[in-house]
Amino acid sequence: MGSERRVDEAFARQKGRARDRLRGVSRSLFGNQGSVRRPIVFLAVAVAISSLFSPAFFGLANLRVLLTSSSFLVVLAAGEAFVVLVGGIDLGVESMLAASGMLAAWLYVFRQQRR
Repeated sequence: MGSERRVDEAFARQKGRARDRLRGVSRSLFGNQGSVRRPIVFLAVAVAISSLFSPAFFGLANLRVLLTSSSFLVVLAAGEAFVVLVGGIDLGVESMLAASGMLAAWLYVFRQQRR
């Protein structure tokens, strides 16, 4: 039983050293501004990996697909920014998404009726 405890303690020390090394690498890579740099570094790595695996990643067709598939997020972000700037009403993300969907459907029907 004593040998199992020593193995567990050695494993815990080794795990702690690995965690400290990872924190050291993170601090040296991101510095004190880690919260700002992390998303940028992650995005750069994701773009690099995607471009390696797909030669058409930087193509116009892919850019069009990315923009159209994320357009509802732009509308959602614009709505949330408006709520924050007005500052008094907290509608929440879900209700803004629902309102954006309703507005998009209304605009679609309105445009179809004008044809």
